[in-house]
Amino acid sequence: MRKIIVTQRFEKDFKKLQEIIKNKTEVVVQLLKKDSRTKAVDLKKLKGFKKFWRVKVDRNYRLIYTITPDAIELRRIKHRQGIYKSSF
Repeated sequence: MRKIIVTQRFEKDFKKLQEIIKNKTEVVVQLLKKDSRTKAVDLKKLKGFKKFWRVKVDRNYRLIYTITPDAIELRRIKHRQGIYKSSF
């Protein structure tokens, strides 16, 4: 099981979310912690980026993360309309 590393940007994004999205995010993070490539959630490697993945938290929110051999680094979580325009 990999450990979870949370970036400052992720923390800042997370604090702005509605409570229901925060709860869904926590469920998704626990699934990723058990298996970073789980089929239980909709995840995809980002095109044009070697190490970045995205996972759908719900219909409108995306979580961007990276995988290392021993950890998952949570980079950003935002609405789908703004996540790909922001830096990771």
